[in-house]
Amino acid sequence: MAVRDELAVPEVVRQIQAKYAANVAHAVQVARLVQRLFQDLAPLHRLEAVDGHLLVLGAWLHDLGHYIATRKHHEHSAQIIRYDRLLDGWSPELREEVALLALYHRKKKIRTDDFEPGQATRLSSMVALLRLADVLDRAHDQQTVIRAVEFDLAAQELQIRLQGMELSPIVENLQAKCNLAVKTWGVRLTLISERERIVVPRQDT
Repeated sequence: MAVRDELAVPEVVRQIQAKYAANVAHAVQVARLVQRLFQDLAPLHRLEAVDGHLLVLGAWLHDLGHYIATRKHHEHSAQIIRYDRLLDGWSPELREEVALLALYHRKKKIRTDDFEPGQATRLSSMVALLRLADVLDRAHDQQTVIRAVEFDLAAQELQIRLQGMELSPIVENLQAKCNLAVKTWGVRLTLISERERIVVPRQDT
């Protein structure tokens, strides 16, 4: 289930990041965080190794759309991934899956009716992981470190222990970004920093 350990950025990704003046430091941090979450939460999300690779690609490219406009940048990112000629070497299937991760990484409601039931669950888990990773670098300062990921499947409890992140100033954003995770996995999520904790209650699906 483990995704590759190294996070060497492919040349085509570097090129498209440069073309759209991407915040590379933030993209790399989100990729690092999503890889850690993917590995540690494998019993919850039950995704395949290839999905972990897709998540890293999504993390590197999710914010490209800021080059066009901050408003609806997730939609612009998806369009860039789908149509920019730099990615013509990718298969149509790969482009579309990475585009969907970019499209839904923000707050857009996933249109599960567009997918088969199994694929809808898979996409929801992938987007949940990317949203978590993205919000953990909300300040774009690359200071957040995941110290531990602990969960009790029987009790439906998930805790993520963090270092280097203030939770209280962005509590509403944290809860909004985490709602998909608690709904998809049926857990109560607690984020714990050095001096704070934020609880996102379990939701009925």
